[in-house]
Amino acid sequence: MSKNQNNLTAGWELAARLCGEYPKALGKAEALLDRYVNKISIAERKRCQFLFLGAIRHWLLIDHTINSLVTRQPKPRLRGMLTAALADLLQTNEEKVPQVVDFWVGKTREKLSRGEGGLVNAVLRRARDVWSEIEQSGNRALLNSHPGWLVEKWLSNYGLQNTELLLNWDQQPAEVFLRIRDASLIEIPGCSKTEWPGFIRYESKGIWQDVQKLLNEGKVYVQDPSTRIPPSLLEVQPGQRVLDLCSAPGGKALILAEALKDDEAGELVCVDLPGPRITQLDENLRKLSSDSGPTIQLLQANALEIDSEEMGPFDAVLLDAPCTNTGVLRRRPDAKLRLEPKSVTEMSDLQFRLLTNASSFVRAGGKLVHSTCSIEPEENEQLVERFLAANSDFELLRSVVSLPWECHHDGGGAFLMKRKMY
Repeated sequence: MSKNQNNLTAGWELAARLCGEYPKALGKAEALLDRYVNKISIAERKRCQFLFLGAIRHWLLIDHTINSLVTRQPKPRLRGMLTAALADLLQTNEEKVPQVVDFWVGKTREKLSRGEGGLVNAVLRRARDVWSEIEQSGNRALLNSHPGWLVEKWLSNYGLQNTELLLNWDQQPAEVFLRIRDASLIEIPGCSKTEWPGFIRYESKGIWQDVQKLLNEGKVYVQDPSTRIPPSLLEVQPGQRVLDLCSAPGGKALILAEALKDDEAGELVCVDLPGPRITQLDENLRKLSSDSGPTIQLLQANALEIDSEEMGPFDAVLLDAPCTNTGVLRRRPDAKLRLEPKSVTEMSDLQFRLLTNASSFVRAGGKLVHSTCSIEPEENEQLVERFLAANSDFELLRSVVSLPWECHHDGGGAFLMKRKMY
């Protein structure tokens, strides 16, 4: 017997609901999560995020497990319950397995029916045998819920040892990093120092309300240390004109704005497509507003369509290009579920068009940075080589490719180019 799903207050129950809705949901997992998660307590929110994002991280393995053990396709609510339960099991220590099984069987009987509770019991008790068989078969792609073609590509590019390190990295929950924007903040309770100046790590035992207050005041910003690299390559100076393309949600824009300091001659133009992300960018830029300092403009537009003749030349241009996200699959686990073999080529072609247009805004002697959060050569080194071959008036000054298993933060590429003086 089905029971009402309204007024969910338990994190586990909301996670099960989201797992049931996700296959037919439009958009990204984070957007689906954000639609509901603020309606429950912080403690239950953490539980929901743990289960739902864990399910997304292990989605292909969980899907295979259910299909292997259940002969008839479960209805969405039951499949959501099974998915959340298997995510819990995958992330649970051996000694707690019986408690996890009992919990989900009991909740399924309570919320659905006794018969469906029996099915959940059978699946959870046999799931580990399925996982053991996959491990013995050597199917590391399925075991780690990554597309097989992508794992084969990584094996070719990075070798077995590094690919296994990357898969293991991707399958762990993402750490939360904060960039300190207020120099007077010496220490924040619940946070620890990192090897990257200006960045701290939020610990799981911290009190998020304390951090949220600082976020609201603009004193800190949730930001991975990898994001410091592209804007720092530009070495922006006070008084310069700076263009930030594909700017949302704004972490790199804040770094660029801070580099301009209080010089009123400086200008930062941030460009991105209309939508929820640019709303977040607008909110972040408003925290910079003051009666003095550089001019900061927000332009809602397609970076392929803006005209350099109308906007004039810039001293520094940052193109943080859309990409396959293969360097940030720990942080965006649903991205791997949307990837296809053609995705890399399609994204590289789009990046080339974006970079070509971005280059038209760079003055003679000015700087251009192409950056991605991908670790695919086609979107990084090869893309820049292709661009330079077609644009002899630019030269490569420096390149940084961050590989997560080496740098211990999000991966990606950043390439500094300069327009030659003639």
